[in-house]
Amino acid sequence: MVRRAFPCLAAAVVLVSALAWGFNQALAQKRESMPRVGMLTPAPSEATKPSWDAFREAMKELGYVEGKSIVYEYRSAEGQLDRLPRLAAELVKIPVKVMVVANTPGNLAAKEATTTIPIVMVAVGDPVRVGLVSNLGRPGGNITGFTTLTGEITAKRLQLIKEMIPTATRIGAIGNPGTPNALVQIQDAEAAARELKVQFRVFTVQEAAQLEPAVEAAKAWRAQALIRLADPLQASLRERTIELAAKARIPVMYTSRADVDAGGLIGYGLDPLETYKRAAAYVDRILKGAKPGELPVQQPTKLELAVNLKTAATFNLKIPQAILVRADQVIE
Repeated sequence: MVRRAFPCLAAAVVLVSALAWGFNQALAQKRESMPRVGMLTPAPSEATKPSWDAFREAMKELGYVEGKSIVYEYRSAEGQLDRLPRLAAELVKIPVKVMVVANTPGNLAAKEATTTIPIVMVAVGDPVRVGLVSNLGRPGGNITGFTTLTGEITAKRLQLIKEMIPTATRIGAIGNPGTPNALVQIQDAEAAARELKVQFRVFTVQEAAQLEPAVEAAKAWRAQALIRLADPLQASLRERTIELAAKARIPVMYTSRADVDAGGLIGYGLDPLETYKRAAAYVDRILKGAKPGELPVQQPTKLELAVNLKTAATFNLKIPQAILVRADQVIE
């Protein structure tokens, strides 16, 4: 009896192993058949996690369940822009069905990597001026998405900080002037500075170690205010920028409401999560057959102005009533 049981047990083990192997193979095949969406960002992963989480959540609301009906391939340059071409090439090689790409440097790298895989831009300043698309209404090619109109908004930020400090004659900017998106911002800010009759200078921050020297250089130049240029490092350097601005006693105009929530003086820009949420709808349409070149590049639907009165008090600044009544958020 005992001897006869061993062959039966062995056969059962073989059968279970075969079924398990078959099940795993089926899962692997199913995963391979799922559409793969590439996600590429120049910025550090920690700083952009909320944005990509918002994109995934919006995709989930459209019926895409990660691991069951879609696979995400995430790549981050972690602030090192020279890594972008290799990362974009990795996504093309997989290949992914669609690429969702953040910021101007990321999208320029993606454009170089492929002319066939659809690309959905997010957080891109001026895609026409940097050569990503031919026009906003009918972009053509394999690229569409969402622009932040960063150049125009940067000029508006300069106007707002001048309105807040009417006596200011020297207003600088901190950020990375070596990126195409920054060039657009600087050009529009310089035009606004000429109109406002203020001196304007850019203080370079290409990596975290350059932030403190840049603020010190602005102080030595006797800057009466600064604006923060939008670039892939802005979110990861947020707290440190706020700390150094307070130490140097230089008011700073930031790029978003999130900066003001963190203790920044004033911020003007779009909700950083909104573009990523809206990108999901374009990815859905492309996966269902829409051609990216026929989907118009969309502009911001809402811009937010936020002011932190507690921070203003530390600078002995009285915020004009005209700014307060226009603010979407006032922290007291």
